[in-house]
Amino acid sequence: MRVCVVLSIALFWAAPTPAETVAVVGEDGDRGVSGADGDPGGDGTSGGDGASAEAVADAVGEDNHATALGGRGGNGGGGGWGAPAGADAGDGGDGGDGGDAVATAIVSEASFAEATAFAGEAGYAGLGGSAQEPGVAGADGSGGSGGSALAVVDADHSGALVHATGTAFGGTGGFAGGDARVEVFASTSGDSHDVAIGPTPGLPKPFQGYAIGGGAADPLSEVPGVGGNATHHAVGIAEGNSAVSVEARALGGGDGLSRPGAPTTRLLGGVGGDALATATAAGGGTATVRAVAEAVGGPAGGGSVSPGRGGAALAQASASGLGEVRAEAVAEGGLDHIEALRRGGFGAASARAIAQGAAGSVVAEARASVRGSGRHRARSEADVTSHRETAAALVFGGALSMAPSDPALHGNAFLVVSPLTADVAAARADNGALDALFAGAGNPSALALGRWEGEGDTDGPLSLTSELEIGFDEDQGGQKLFLAAFETSVLGDGFGSLDFSLVKNGELLETHSFDDASAMLAFFDDALFGLGAGWLRSDQLVARFALEVTGDTSVAMGFAFVQAVPEPGTGVLLIFGLVVLARRRARA
Repeated sequence: MRVCVVLSIALFWAAPTPAETVAVVGEDGDRGVSGADGDPGGDGTSGGDGASAEAVADAVGEDNHATALGGRGGNGGGGGWGAPAGADAGDGGDGGDGGDAVATAIVSEASFAEATAFAGEAGYAGLGGSAQEPGVAGADGSGGSGGSALAVVDADHSGALVHATGTAFGGTGGFAGGDARVEVFASTSGDSHDVAIGPTPGLPKPFQGYAIGGGAADPLSEVPGVGGNATHHAVGIAEGNSAVSVEARALGGGDGLSRPGAPTTRLLGGVGGDALATATAAGGGTATVRAVAEAVGGPAGGGSVSPGRGGAALAQASASGLGEVRAEAVAEGGLDHIEALRRGGFGAASARAIAQGAAGSVVAEARASVRGSGRHRARSEADVTSHRETAAALVFGGALSMAPSDPALHGNAFLVVSPLTADVAAARADNGALDALFAGAGNPSALALGRWEGEGDTDGPLSLTSELEIGFDEDQGGQKLFLAAFETSVLGDGFGSLDFSLVKNGELLETHSFDDASAMLAFFDDALFGLGAGWLRSDQLVARFALEVTGDTSVAMGFAFVQAVPEPGTGVLLIFGLVVLARRRARA
């Protein structure tokens, strides 16, 4: 029998208004029974499932706290040994599933609401029994799945501020981690009644305000694990002249063998969970409005034959008001085990930021960190004077055509690591110096292709900064790094200026400024930048473009990051290309 323990406490001393706390704990599942030794050995039984837990705190006029903890699944029983010698052994039992957890906090005419859901972790698989030849050993059971977690918060107040936070942890699974989902809505009316969604100020708790997918953590299983997905939606609205701050953060669960130092014993790598975060903040006056969305895909486990796939990440932030507004969306793709670039890759990352106001900024950033070394990153940031939208995306092994292309965008940045051969060929066709580099010796290869674009409108001047950044998964030795521009274009007559710079580890390598579109186009036509050898796994290279345009004017550019080991036979060709480039720089 499974039961829940319920605790409800009224705390009149802990806050200016009364507070109700409701906690519900699900009972753990029973452990499976091991099979008896014999001829044949007995099979182990499955572990029991953990009980679900649901907590609701909805007292009217009180600050409400709800916490739900799902029960743990029982471990599967082990298979009995084959006895005497030569007898077959029994199979192990399956682990039980973790219990689900649902926490709901509803506040009306009070200032604080918090819901926290901890899903139950799954039971481990029972191990198969041993046997001596010619007997057959028993098969291991399957690990259970982690429970799912849901935290829901709904808070409103007409006469004071409101703070709301939701946290959900998917249960750790023997095979599959549980999903986690957070949904938060908070609103106020009247002036100076601020709205805040996110961690509690001054009371730091680990991962408060996050949705975190459960990991798959049975290291003894040969079955690839699957991390749980994570979703966080947060909406904050102030109808009056009040500040609004909304944060939504989601972390996908990882396979158990994604941890540093974990052994690579499986043939196939596991899969990281996907992450989705959306933050929407709206204010009715000139007070500051801020929205932050962060999504990180879960890491995948390694495999001796085939690596796993990291989880995808999608983040969107939207901020609107009559004064200063700030929207920031960051998406980070999940990694494949330890050697992300050499063995598998990372999950796709996509971010979009939207803002409507009199001042402020929009930032969209997509990235993938290489564990133990550097990172790859695409970033698009614009100043806000009215309505602005930017987007950034990063993929592994995809096509340049996957770049953001919504006509509503004022800026976008895109980076593809390990690009398609067809896209590399198109870049070569547009840049003679790059084509000559590939035609020579030295075994050149394209590390990444990037593209950025700025699109002005009649709402006001566009100030846009785009960044394309690459890192390395190992020291590069004699490999030389080259950068090449391709498919550079300017449409419209509102070009103001472009500042181009290359930065290595925070140190400026070179910078060039243009206030004339023709001069800028001439400079980047067939441009090839030689940055030498000796790049280390800790090094980062950023290509930065700061653009100013007015009216319906657009500027776009592709950028190739290429490695090669030039041999003596190619020296004349490279020197010629660099001399031409030097002449262009002198004219600029």
